[in-house]
Amino acid sequence: MAFKSNLADEILHRADIVEVISNYIPVTKKGRNYVAICPFHDDKNPSLHISKDKQIYKCFACGAGGNAISFVQNYEKISFGDALKKVADLIGFDDERLKQYQHLNKIDHTLVPLYNCLEDLTKYYQYCLLTEEGKEAKNYLDQRGLAGDIEQTFRLGYALNNGEASIEFLQKRGHSIKTIEAIGIMGGELNQPFDRNRGRVMFPIADRDGKIVGFSGRILQKRKDVGKYVNSPETPVFKKSQILYNFDRAKTTARHDGYVYILEGFMDVFALYRAGINSAVALMGTALTKEHIAMLRSLNAELRICLDGDLAGQMGMLKIAKELSNSGLSYSFVDSSNEQRDPDEILTQDGKEALLKYLDKRISHSVFAMQYYRLHGKAETTNDRRRLVVEMLPIIDTITNQEELMDGLLILKSLTNFPLESLKKSLDLYRKRSNKTIPSFREVHPERELIRHFSFAERDVIIYMLHDKRAATYYEANINYLYDDIYRSIANFLIDYYDNHEAIDVAELINTIASNDTEGVQDIIEEVSSLSLRNDLPAYSDKSMDELRLTIEAERNKEMKERDLLEQTKGKSDAEKAAIYAQYYRKNKDDNLPVLDKERKPN
Repeated sequence: MAFKSNLADEILHRADIVEVISNYIPVTKKGRNYVAICPFHDDKNPSLHISKDKQIYKCFACGAGGNAISFVQNYEKISFGDALKKVADLIGFDDERLKQYQHLNKIDHTLVPLYNCLEDLTKYYQYCLLTEEGKEAKNYLDQRGLAGDIEQTFRLGYALNNGEASIEFLQKRGHSIKTIEAIGIMGGELNQPFDRNRGRVMFPIADRDGKIVGFSGRILQKRKDVGKYVNSPETPVFKKSQILYNFDRAKTTARHDGYVYILEGFMDVFALYRAGINSAVALMGTALTKEHIAMLRSLNAELRICLDGDLAGQMGMLKIAKELSNSGLSYSFVDSSNEQRDPDEILTQDGKEALLKYLDKRISHSVFAMQYYRLHGKAETTNDRRRLVVEMLPIIDTITNQEELMDGLLILKSLTNFPLESLKKSLDLYRKRSNKTIPSFREVHPERELIRHFSFAERDVIIYMLHDKRAATYYEANINYLYDDIYRSIANFLIDYYDNHEAIDVAELINTIASNDTEGVQDIIEEVSSLSLRNDLPAYSDKSMDELRLTIEAERNKEMKERDLLEQTKGKSDAEKAAIYAQYYRKNKDDNLPVLDKERKPN
């Protein structure tokens, strides 16, 4: 039926477009009007302008525009009538005329049989859970704490071992073999089909509107030829890139709660539900996609990312951060650096309060990234360390708090062994780039700052060792470690070589190095070739080596102080950190640590 304009007009007069749009995307006040990242194109800057006076919106980048009703209609891709009803729901407007409207959604009628078949199959699985054969599945759910409320709320079920039974039931309900095949459950041949989910506890998966689109099934009896879990394949209605488990329920609570947890699987969703948290969704083993981000944006809630504490889960969180970095969404990470268990395990082993405490300990993207690289980052060669700096620059640039910025630089220094001064200069280089693109690998050389500090001393030690065996003896007795990994490797090769020779034959030494499987062999050979040609130092003396040793030790002491500083500030408040830093600066004025930009404003 057509809608009378006075009903739509009445709703528009009662609605505030800013509040309506704020239910879907973050909105920022700018002068008399408001701005937002436009959801109708790949927007990086706030291009969507919202006029509170005129009650309209307009994107000056892609041209999208309209009023509160058309925004909801275009955002949710629904009919005018359904958008009208949604706006009425958002503002608490109730009218009998709304109950009489006819759904005008653009429905793909070819998909209706699939939805109906999936709904009937879900009911059948629920029934099978109550049969004699379903008792084992029922016991499993009970042992996992999933019986009762969760079983009913999430419509859990069981697929009988007789896989032909499901097919027969669906056919009796009027569903064709073609439809049954299209929903992704059919195995075997067309003349003797069976349900590929047979013998499994069934977990239905719904789309954003709550319609069942697929399943995940867990096997009860272990079998070598099948996996523990099997998920529905991609079908016309089941597309993993567009599915977040439990989104249909979480979307109503997340807007009220102001947050939503992003989890790894549906068992974690159940754990949070048992702990009293309804605003939670799961990725179901997929990466975060643009479609997922669009769905999450509509919640207008903080995203709290909580994947497993193992390496795979932490890598997944890091990838999510990269996807969200330009989204304009508010997000944080559950701190799982000291926790290898998933939420379901924490709840089972330690109880509800322990899980809630774990979920409530959250950290920023920058802190999470630093912790990740500190635990898992491999930066052994100079090039590895440079790549780490390049990757971390955009993350450190997001830090606006003075103490957190110092934390970030100190942690990055501890990971790379590059001086703080050079890391600050690399950050300045990134900040000066007008387009804020990441500098190329070749542009960032924090290791060059080392030369101005003590690499001259380390280099001279190697030159002496190449020309005089006494230098090698002195090194082994008094120094025995160089900061630069290439110089350190050369020194070790020289010590070994002098065990059998009185003088260095450079060509022979290079052959020895080349036959070794040490990482970075070519860099070592090139440096040996270069330094062996240098003979511009004063004649060898223990006094000269003493001076070089003192220079190296001074830098090593500075390094130890900075590592101690990092340990002292762990877990401290901003005020406590500021006091620790101030005390450190007073005691170590000659260390020339960088003065950070206190005038830097948040982006």
